[in-house]
Amino acid sequence: MITTLDISIVTDRLVELLEAAITASRLWAPIGPVTPFNIAVSGSMPEEVRNKGGCQLSMYLFHINTQPFTRNMSFTPNAPQDNKEQPLGLTLYYLLSAYSKENPQQEQQAMSIAIKALHERATYVAPDFTFTITMEEEKQDEANRRWQAYSTPFRLAMVYRVSVIFLAPDRETAEPAEPPSQIGLSVSPSHPGLTKGGWLAASASRAVYQPYPAQPGDKILHDYSPALGVPGGTILLMGKGLDRPTSQRLYLLDGSGAELEVTAWRSPAAGQTASRALLTLPGAVGAPPGECPTPGAYLLRVGSSVAQGDATEFRSNSVSLSIAARIDPVPDPWLAMGGLFSLQGAGFVDGHTEVIIDTVALPATAPGADPEPGQFALNPAGTGITFRLPDNLPTGTYVVRVRVRGVEGPPPGEVSAP
Repeated sequence: MITTLDISIVTDRLVELLEAAITASRLWAPIGPVTPFNIAVSGSMPEEVRNKGGCQLSMYLFHINTQPFTRNMSFTPNAPQDNKEQPLGLTLYYLLSAYSKENPQQEQQAMSIAIKALHERATYVAPDFTFTITMEEEKQDEANRRWQAYSTPFRLAMVYRVSVIFLAPDRETAEPAEPPSQIGLSVSPSHPGLTKGGWLAASASRAVYQPYPAQPGDKILHDYSPALGVPGGTILLMGKGLDRPTSQRLYLLDGSGAELEVTAWRSPAAGQTASRALLTLPGAVGAPPGECPTPGAYLLRVGSSVAQGDATEFRSNSVSLSIAARIDPVPDPWLAMGGLFSLQGAGFVDGHTEVIIDTVALPATAPGADPEPGQFALNPAGTGITFRLPDNLPTGTYVVRVRVRGVEGPPPGEVSAP
């Protein structure tokens, strides 16, 4: 096991790797099509290199996490453990970005060299260090928040995970642990004190929708856990002892902790086992259990009730459930009628509904008013939305997103701005 007292050494190794890749790149003439130019590589944060001129490539360490799989490992066998004898496993997160004030092509060329180099060196092996380098998927909202925190204009950037880096312990007497002699596998999780009456491990759901533009037979499957339900949708509960008399009732808890029995949501006995329970949410939105609750964050638990004639009173632990608005399929292609796009569904709540075009939030109109460019409107029943694209939206294709009470489901489709 390789350890260090100074994590800046890892940054130095990454900078050296990128500098070597720039020097050896086949992008440069006479082999490649690009006239060589200077690329300065550093571990500085993006804001610090803005005024240095030329093309700047930054590999900035912006976040550190403990490495969970090494946290409880015993590195010194047959001896009492304390933190002074335990190397600390870390995962480092780097922001790779390029900046050239006058030449965006140079930014993209520098990033091309860097991305290729890190891809080809996914496992960094050297006499003094061994770690993996992995490109991390980052959502647009997360990137937007980061650049706002840096107080600098958004630029081309990617996040990389470097792991595992061990911080050396104070005591140098630690020795590698012996190889494991036994491995345990749990396929039926349990919880002391709850399994006798029933215990919930998780909730899950699946969304199936077509990509845009759709091709015959194309489908996108997205699994959610905790579950993301919609009116009329199906939820799966997983746990243990779900076939026992003490776990036959189902309870829904809202944000205030108020409990409501919704046992009617449980599917027929054919869909129930000791470890699985299928739930079908009502298609209409209103007062449960006969109707699906309005979108939001909820909890589910199973149990029994003496007041309802059961032999014992019991409540299991709770698992999370998010309910989103239901959005009916939209046409493909999705065309505006007189500049007005529309969609139908259920669960749109006045004052708590957001319509977002990629990352551009549209404000709601006044009650009863038709939407102006860059606005949306709800119908009084909460079953329909109409909106117009902003006039200043660049030409292109945009994903439409709908969020109600903070819960967002799969996108209904894409629209095109002329």
